[in-house]
Amino acid sequence: MEAQQLKCQSRSLLRSSGVKKLRSQGSIPGVVYGHQVDPVSIEINEKDFEQLIKKSESDVIIADIEIEGNDRPSRKVLLKNVQYHVLKGNVLHVDLMEVSEDRPVTITVPVQHTGEADGVKNAGGTLGTILNRVSIKALPKDVPTIIKVDISNMKVGDIFYIKDMPELEGVEYLQPSNIQIMTIIPPRVSKTAGPGDDK
Repeated sequence: MEAQQLKCQSRSLLRSSGVKKLRSQGSIPGVVYGHQVDPVSIEINEKDFEQLIKKSESDVIIADIEIEGNDRPSRKVLLKNVQYHVLKGNVLHVDLMEVSEDRPVTITVPVQHTGEADGVKNAGGTLGTILNRVSIKALPKDVPTIIKVDISNMKVGDIFYIKDMPELEGVEYLQPSNIQIMTIIPPRVSKTAGPGDDK
């Protein structure tokens, strides 16, 4: 995955009143944390963060950030959590986890199917999704934003397992190989009326 770019600033306003002030000024409070590093409170321009989200193919985002006012400004981070307002939908807080180029990260990645299953197209079946994300381990540069799988050859009753996931360079699937991801469900058979059924 190619890292995106994001600028932010060290945050001195930590109390709830200060956080509210930041939001009213168009900034999002956040924190950068990581392995054997002290957490850093930051603020991000709301519009810059919105652009970061819009340019991303999924919610799996790795970015190179510049923290203005910090003694170690340049860092590579993984977007770990975004807190949204329940009613308004705006971003309230962002958690960024610092990652290292040579240290694998563990993350869940969305699975996206491509093509139309033969069992759906020609036999009236229905695609049943069991898992829409899978757990992987990879270096930051190898983390995919989405894993696409071709289901064109799946017939009614077929099951797609973790073991059927595509092999991606540098990516290790962490779930057992027999875990089901999707299946083609047979069409419902309508009951044929027999003698006396209409009485």
